[in-house]
Amino acid sequence: MKTDGLADHLRIPPERCRSYELVQHDLHAEMARRRVYAHPVRWTSLGLSLLEAMHLGMPVVALATTEVTETVPTGAGVVSNRIDVLTDAVRDFITDPLHARTVGEDARAAALARYGLSRFLDDWERLLKEVTR
Repeated sequence: MKTDGLADHLRIPPERCRSYELVQHDLHAEMARRRVYAHPVRWTSLGLSLLEAMHLGMPVVALATTEVTETVPTGAGVVSNRIDVLTDAVRDFITDPLHARTVGEDARAAALARYGLSRFLDDWERLLKEVTR
C-alpha cells in the first residue's frame, strides 16, 4: 500500500502514526493480531476487507453506510455515523481485550453463517437440486 511517509504527509508526529508494509501472505495473520477493525469506507457496497476482518474474529467499528448495516449484526461490532460513538467504540475495544474478543467471536459467527463457504456450498447444492428435478 506504500504508506511510508504517511505521518509526514498528514503532519502527524511519527511516534503517533505507525505504518506497516505487508506482503499478502502475512496480511491475515497480522490483522488477526489486532484488537479492532475500523471500516471508514463510505462508497463501497460491501468491502471484502470487512468480511475478512469478521472471519478473523475481529470486532468491527464501521460507518453505517451501504450494506454495512445489514452485514454487521448487533453484537458483532459498532455501526454508526456519529464520530463520538465510533471513537468511543474503538477506545473500548482497545482498552478491554476480553470485550474485543467476545464481540470478535460474535462477528466471526455472523460472517460464517452468512458468508461462509458451507453456507455458499449449501445454497449451490440446493439450487442445483431445484433446477435438475
